[in-house]
Amino acid sequence: EYEFGTIDKFGNRLNIKPGQCVINIRLECLYNGMPSEFKFPTHALPNPVSIDLYPVQESVLSSVL
Repeated sequence: EYEFGTIDKFGNRLNIKPGQCVINIRLECLYNGMPSEFKFPTHALPNPVSIDLYPVQESVLSSVL
């Protein structure tokens, strides 16, 4: 569960900034359950894959506000 923002004591929104909330997913987790002969595409993806949640926050908040 991720919370994208909160409210301070004055009622102002406090949201994450770019790079502040990043999830790192290792390829072993991303491809969990694949057959044992499967080769990770290390040439195509970094290990770990980093996902910055700032653009996700912006998208979610813009769709509900």
